[in-house]
Amino acid sequence: MYLNNNVIRKVPKEKPKSAKKSKAPIYITCIVISMISIAIVSWVVISYLNKPPISDDYFVSNSTKTTINLTPTDSTSGPSHRQTYVVYEYEDDLVVSMKTYFEYEDARSAEIAYETLKNQIEFKNAELTDKYIIVTADTSQFEGLTASDIRQQAAAIEAYQAKNRGEEINQIEEVPTDSESGDSNSEEDN
Repeated sequence: MYLNNNVIRKVPKEKPKSAKKSKAPIYITCIVISMISIAIVSWVVISYLNKPPISDDYFVSNSTKTTINLTPTDSTSGPSHRQTYVVYEYEDDLVVSMKTYFEYEDARSAEIAYETLKNQIEFKNAELTDKYIIVTADTSQFEGLTASDIRQQAAAIEAYQAKNRGEEINQIEEVPTDSESGDSNSEEDN
């Protein structure tokens, strides 16, 4: 038998150091992108959870929105329902958004009302924020309306409400109380 001592062995070649270093920027870039993504997601979640409370200043009409205030009557709402605001927002002269804000005395009252109303079709797009139930209207409900249409509607509703308030005040003034009718009788007797 013949032995061949000339065995060829494969020795792994060492990679040049420059090839090893070229992967480092890729890893660093991936880490930086991951950190930026985590920061953006965290910021979005935190800002969503920490929405500023709705203030009365929000319901003031300006050049980009009109607010219609509707005072509820005891016959149409519960005792904790304080006010209803319909806010129309527009760009240029076209209405782009309509939201109705139902204001309650406190957050607990709003939550109770929301639980009661959330299954009704009118409250399909409703959300609960602090002491408000906010219903966002479908675009079909305000499609084609202009800012001037909404301003005219708001003025008509305000005039109607002012007229009703005036009638209520006149009715209250016309009905004498027991003390007033007793005082006038006692003066006539003297």
